[in-house]
Amino acid sequence: MIGFFVMAILWSIIGMVPVDQVIQKVFAEPALNYGPTIIYIVFGSWFGRVLVDSGIAPAISLATNRVGKKRPLLAAILVVLVTALIFISAYGVGSVIAIGVILLPIMLSVGVPREIALSAFSLAIGAPMYLNVVLYNQIKAFFPHSIYGGKYLVFGALAMAVQLIAVLLFLIMNRKKLILLKQMKI
Repeated sequence: MIGFFVMAILWSIIGMVPVDQVIQKVFAEPALNYGPTIIYIVFGSWFGRVLVDSGIAPAISLATNRVGKKRPLLAAILVVLVTALIFISAYGVGSVIAIGVILLPIMLSVGVPREIALSAFSLAIGAPMYLNVVLYNQIKAFFPHSIYGGKYLVFGALAMAVQLIAVLLFLIMNRKKLILLKQMKI
Protein backbone atom coordinates (compact mmCIF):
# COMPACT_ATOMS: atom_id res chain seq x y z
CA MET A 1 0.00 0.00 0.00
CA ILE A 2 2.83 2.38 0.78
CA GLY A 3 4.33 1.56 -2.62
CA PHE A 4 1.12 2.66 -4.37
CA PHE A 5 1.15 5.91 -2.42
CA VAL A 6 4.80 6.62 -3.21
CA MET A 7 4.37 5.74 -6.90
CA ALA A 8 1.25 7.91 -7.17
CA ILE A 9 3.14 10.90 -5.79
CA LEU A 10 6.23 10.14 -7.87
CA TRP A 11 4.33 9.85 -11.16
CA SER A 12 2.34 12.98 -10.37
CA ILE A 13 5.57 14.92 -9.82
CA ILE A 14 7.19 13.46 -12.95
CA GLY A 15 4.07 14.29 -14.97
CA MET A 16 3.95 17.80 -13.48
CA VAL A 17 0.29 17.35 -12.59
CA PRO A 18 -1.16 20.29 -10.64
CA VAL A 19 -1.64 19.66 -6.91
CA ASP A 20 -5.42 20.20 -6.98
CA GLN A 21 -5.80 17.57 -9.74
CA VAL A 22 -3.56 15.13 -7.86
CA ILE A 23 -5.70 15.47 -4.74
CA GLN A 24 -8.95 15.10 -6.70
CA LYS A 25 -8.08 12.52 -9.40
CA VAL A 26 -5.31 10.49 -7.79
CA PHE A 27 -6.39 10.31 -4.15
CA ALA A 28 -10.06 11.32 -3.63
CA GLU A 29 -11.97 9.72 -6.52
CA PRO A 30 -10.21 6.31 -6.50
CA ALA A 31 -10.75 6.00 -2.74
CA LEU A 32 -14.48 6.67 -3.15
CA ASN A 33 -14.74 4.24 -6.06
CA TYR A 34 -13.03 1.46 -4.09
CA GLY A 35 -15.83 1.20 -1.49
CA PRO A 36 -17.94 -1.34 -3.40
CA THR A 37 -14.86 -3.48 -4.01
CA ILE A 38 -14.13 -3.61 -0.28
CA ILE A 39 -17.70 -4.79 0.30
CA TYR A 40 -17.22 -7.57 -2.28
CA ILE A 41 -13.98 -8.65 -0.60
CA VAL A 42 -15.62 -8.80 2.83
CA PHE A 43 -18.67 -10.74 1.61
CA GLY A 44 -16.56 -13.02 -0.61
CA SER A 45 -14.38 -14.00 2.35
CA TRP A 46 -17.44 -14.38 4.55
CA PHE A 47 -19.02 -16.71 1.98
CA GLY A 48 -15.93 -18.93 2.06
CA ARG A 49 -16.26 -19.17 5.83
CA VAL A 50 -19.98 -20.03 5.48
CA LEU A 51 -19.08 -22.90 3.12
CA VAL A 52 -16.86 -24.37 5.80
CA ASP A 53 -19.09 -23.67 8.82
CA SER A 54 -22.27 -24.94 7.14
CA GLY A 55 -20.69 -28.30 6.41
CA ILE A 56 -20.84 -28.02 2.62
CA ALA A 57 -17.07 -28.02 2.09
CA PRO A 58 -16.38 -30.85 4.59
CA ALA A 59 -19.13 -33.02 3.04
CA ILE A 60 -17.61 -32.59 -0.39
CA SER A 61 -14.16 -33.42 0.92
CA LEU A 62 -15.31 -36.60 2.70
CA ALA A 63 -16.89 -37.92 -0.50
CA THR A 64 -13.68 -37.17 -2.36
CA ASN A 65 -11.59 -38.96 0.28
CA ARG A 66 -13.67 -42.15 -0.08
CA VAL A 67 -12.99 -42.29 -3.81
CA GLY A 68 -9.36 -41.32 -3.37
CA LYS A 69 -8.23 -44.31 -1.35
CA LYS A 70 -8.60 -46.53 -4.42
CA ARG A 71 -7.79 -44.01 -7.14
CA PRO A 72 -5.50 -41.15 -6.10
CA LEU A 73 -5.43 -39.55 -9.56
CA LEU A 74 -9.23 -39.42 -9.68
CA ALA A 75 -9.29 -37.96 -6.16
CA ALA A 76 -6.77 -35.27 -7.12
CA ILE A 77 -8.84 -34.40 -10.20
CA LEU A 78 -12.01 -34.20 -8.09
CA VAL A 79 -10.30 -31.95 -5.54
CA VAL A 80 -9.12 -29.65 -8.35
CA LEU A 81 -12.63 -29.45 -9.83
CA VAL A 82 -14.26 -28.89 -6.42
CA THR A 83 -11.72 -26.19 -5.61
CA ALA A 84 -12.40 -24.46 -8.92
CA LEU A 85 -16.17 -24.58 -8.36
CA ILE A 86 -15.85 -23.14 -4.86
CA PHE A 87 -13.61 -20.27 -5.96
CA ILE A 88 -15.94 -19.11 -8.72
CA SER A 89 -17.79 -17.39 -5.88
CA ALA A 90 -15.49 -17.48 -2.83
CA TYR A 91 -12.67 -14.99 -2.53
CA GLY A 92 -9.90 -13.96 -0.20
CA VAL A 93 -7.08 -15.37 1.83
CA GLY A 94 -9.52 -16.54 4.49
CA SER A 95 -11.39 -18.65 1.95
CA VAL A 96 -8.18 -20.12 0.57
CA ILE A 97 -7.01 -21.10 4.04
CA ALA A 98 -10.42 -22.46 5.08
CA ILE A 99 -10.76 -24.64 1.98
CA GLY A 100 -7.07 -25.57 1.88
CA VAL A 101 -7.19 -26.84 5.46
CA ILE A 102 -9.82 -29.34 4.33
CA LEU A 103 -8.76 -30.31 0.82
CA LEU A 104 -4.96 -30.38 1.02
CA PRO A 105 -4.89 -33.04 3.78
CA ILE A 106 -7.25 -35.14 1.67
CA MET A 107 -4.90 -34.99 -1.29
CA LEU A 108 -1.97 -35.90 0.96
CA SER A 109 -3.86 -38.75 2.65
CA VAL A 110 -4.74 -40.42 -0.67
CA GLY A 111 -1.13 -40.37 -1.83
CA VAL A 112 -0.61 -37.14 -3.73
CA PRO A 113 2.94 -35.83 -3.08
CA ARG A 114 3.12 -32.50 -1.26
CA GLU A 115 4.57 -30.45 -4.13
CA ILE A 116 2.01 -31.79 -6.61
CA ALA A 117 -0.91 -31.28 -4.22
CA LEU A 118 0.05 -27.69 -3.43
CA SER A 119 0.70 -26.77 -7.07
CA ALA A 120 -2.56 -28.30 -8.29
CA PHE A 121 -4.54 -26.68 -5.47
CA SER A 122 -3.03 -23.24 -6.11
CA LEU A 123 -3.66 -23.45 -9.84
CA ALA A 124 -7.22 -24.64 -9.20
CA ILE A 125 -7.83 -21.54 -7.08
CA GLY A 126 -6.53 -19.30 -9.86
CA ALA A 127 -8.51 -20.87 -12.70
CA PRO A 128 -11.98 -19.56 -11.77
CA MET A 129 -10.73 -16.10 -10.85
CA TYR A 130 -11.60 -15.04 -14.39
CA LEU A 131 -15.26 -15.51 -13.42
CA ASN A 132 -15.07 -14.37 -9.80
CA VAL A 133 -17.24 -11.26 -9.34
CA VAL A 134 -15.15 -9.93 -6.45
CA LEU A 135 -11.91 -9.95 -8.41
CA TYR A 136 -13.71 -8.62 -11.48
CA ASN A 137 -14.94 -5.61 -9.51
CA GLN A 138 -11.43 -4.91 -8.23
CA ILE A 139 -10.04 -4.93 -11.75
CA LYS A 140 -12.99 -2.91 -13.04
CA ALA A 141 -11.46 0.14 -11.35
CA PHE A 142 -8.94 0.14 -14.21
CA PHE A 143 -11.57 -0.58 -16.90
CA PRO A 144 -14.66 1.38 -15.80
CA HIS A 145 -16.65 0.73 -19.00
CA SER A 146 -16.34 -3.06 -18.86
CA ILE A 147 -19.44 -5.17 -18.27
CA TYR A 148 -19.60 -8.47 -16.36
CA GLY A 149 -21.56 -10.45 -18.90
CA GLY A 150 -21.69 -11.43 -22.56
CA LYS A 151 -18.26 -11.45 -24.17
CA TYR A 152 -16.43 -11.21 -20.87
CA LEU A 153 -18.15 -14.30 -19.46
CA VAL A 154 -17.32 -16.26 -22.62
CA PHE A 155 -13.68 -15.17 -22.27
CA GLY A 156 -13.68 -16.00 -18.55
CA ALA A 157 -15.17 -19.46 -19.07
CA LEU A 158 -12.68 -20.27 -21.83
CA ALA A 159 -9.73 -18.97 -19.81
CA MET A 160 -10.86 -21.00 -16.82
CA ALA A 161 -11.24 -24.11 -18.99
CA VAL A 162 -7.75 -23.67 -20.45
CA GLN A 163 -6.19 -23.34 -17.00
CA LEU A 164 -8.13 -26.32 -15.62
CA ILE A 165 -7.05 -28.44 -18.60
CA ALA A 166 -3.45 -27.44 -17.87
CA VAL A 167 -3.87 -28.48 -14.22
CA LEU A 168 -5.42 -31.80 -15.24
CA LEU A 169 -2.57 -32.43 -17.69
CA PHE A 170 -0.12 -31.62 -14.88
CA LEU A 171 -1.77 -34.24 -12.67
CA ILE A 172 -1.88 -36.82 -15.46
CA MET A 173 1.80 -36.25 -16.29
CA ASN A 174 2.66 -36.82 -12.62
CA ARG A 175 0.36 -39.82 -12.08
CA LYS A 176 3.31 -42.20 -11.67
CA LYS A 177 4.42 -40.24 -8.60
CA LEU A 178 0.92 -40.65 -7.17
CA ILE A 179 0.96 -44.40 -7.78
CA LEU A 180 4.50 -44.80 -6.38
CA LEU A 181 3.64 -42.92 -3.21
CA LYS A 182 0.49 -45.02 -2.79
CA GLN A 183 2.51 -48.25 -3.18
CA MET A 184 5.10 -47.05 -0.67
CA LYS A 185 2.35 -46.51 1.93
CA ILE A 186 1.02 -50.08 1.49
